[in-house]
Amino acid sequence: MQIDKALSIYLKRLRLDHNDERLIDMANKLNISQSFLSAIESGKRNLSDKLVQKIVEVYGLDEMAERELIHLRDLTSHKINVTLENLEKEQKETVVQFLSNVKDLDEKSLEKINLIIKEHKSDSEK
Repeated sequence: MQIDKALSIYLKRLRLDHNDERLIDMANKLNISQSFLSAIESGKRNLSDKLVQKIVEVYGLDEMAERELIHLRDLTSHKINVTLENLEKEQKETVVQFLSNVKDLDEKSLEKINLIIKEHKSDSEK
């Protein structure tokens, strides 16, 4: 699946899983305009934290579904906010180094990093 389409597909699936809702139905539930929701689905507008929380509440998403929504939102955004305040010094340095150098990493290095993260994630979920 293309990254830029992932959020759109997620939101459409969410609508369809809730009584085959139309775009206007979801927009009304979220108290936003249909055109704004359409712009989010097409990648022209960003999904804010506030709207993510509204979607979680309105559609009763569990923690895993909420994380997936946030992850897809972040993947499709051109900009993300990273909070470092609760991290230790070494963790902060790692995040900053990674973000500063990610564009220079080759595919094999990125695969290794993703594998480490996935392994850690599955270990912590046990």
